[in-house]
Amino acid sequence: MHKEMKYLMLALTMSILWVSMSGIYNYKGENDYIFGLNVFPLVLWTFGRVTVRMSYDSQNGQRFIKTAVIYVIGLLAIEAVGYHFLKIQLNSGFSGIFGLDILHVPLYAKIYYLTAGPVYLALTKLLWGDP
Repeated sequence: MHKEMKYLMLALTMSILWVSMSGIYNYKGENDYIFGLNVFPLVLWTFGRVTVRMSYDSQNGQRFIKTAVIYVIGLLAIEAVGYHFLKIQLNSGFSGIFGLDILHVPLYAKIYYLTAGPVYLALTKLLWGDP
């Protein structure tokens, strides 16, 4: 199996586990489910993880740190655009993070959101090494 397919399969597996176990994905408005999983976060988490690996592969020197910083900044920016402009909002009463009006999820989910990209990247490196 090609390395890229392995990366995708790991990303999808991690996304399925997170979306199924987190219990937080019920959005205002319509929700589409497949096998009991909300499709929107499942697809976005998988896409995000694969994008993290692609970003890592395109970096030179200090790749892990650079990619982790890009991931966190990108995540917060995407969350802000999604929440404020696209009105993608969870049915939750949780406060935002860092004084920002984003990431309206429980503390365990905030921690997960901020670490999911670097953890995925570390797993790909551990399992299959660097190219």
